[in-house]
Amino acid sequence: MGISATNARLLLDCRRNGMAFNRTLMLGRQNVYMSAPESDALIRSMGMATTDRLLGAVKRSGEFAEGFFTALGATVVDSMDASGFEGATRVHDLNTPVPEAWWESYDVVYDGGTLEHVFDFPRAIGNAMRMTRVGGHLILHTPANNMLGHGLYQFSPELFFRVLGPVNGFEMKRVWVVEDGVWAKPYEATDPLKAGVRGEMANRVPVWLHVEARKTGPTPAVLTQIQQSDYQTRWDKTGSAPETVQHLSDPHHWVNPRLRQFLLANFPGLTRRLERFVGIYLAAGASFRNRAAYRRLRW
Repeated sequence: MGISATNARLLLDCRRNGMAFNRTLMLGRQNVYMSAPESDALIRSMGMATTDRLLGAVKRSGEFAEGFFTALGATVVDSMDASGFEGATRVHDLNTPVPEAWWESYDVVYDGGTLEHVFDFPRAIGNAMRMTRVGGHLILHTPANNMLGHGLYQFSPELFFRVLGPVNGFEMKRVWVVEDGVWAKPYEATDPLKAGVRGEMANRVPVWLHVEARKTGPTPAVLTQIQQSDYQTRWDKTGSAPETVQHLSDPHHWVNPRLRQFLLANFPGLTRRLERFVGIYLAAGASFRNRAAYRRLRW
């Protein structure tokens, strides 16, 4: 993983919006992966000054990203990895607690693709949150969909809306969902608690999350436990566990279970074809066409 043209665009947008990168920590020593034409087009599209310093930082495709963050205004750029094989300045396994001396040390903690590779995710995200100073930002670029086998995990927007909330000393600034590729289009994810629906996704290309959260207060030594919002809402209303929530793209809910069993027993071929058709229809709700969950953005 590293800083692609899409990631760079989002980081440049953070800087343009006034984010301070003075002391920056990379989780994993990130590379920059952009060609010279990509970087030129990026700077022009952002309406930013084409200084030699900034252009040089984003043109060195394949190099480590210290120069890129320096161009964003960082005076200190550290990197953390479980091994020193790439020359990280801080060698530490995120599966274990970071020393308290490192807490509140950075204006920006940036993950360009590390957390999905760490087994103890609650510990790892908690470490990143604690190393962010109050008033600073945690920025994550992480796989969300169609990256099976890339890491140990793929993540959903709801996970970060719940974890990076007031209960753990953060406020969410934005969660963008971007499909991979030259024609990538950004969408803003709505917090499922506010939308009232799950932001499910059934598509054919890789999808990445851009998560930007601001630290507003101390992060507890042990993160506050979270629950998925639709379940929590039902528990709060009923005081008991809810019935199973229907998945938007699940074709098995199109008909009464007993009738489905009858159809399968007597007309199996027809039933399977119907389920495939219904599944395609229902999948529209598990896509960017779900306007309650996703809002189209312009670059």
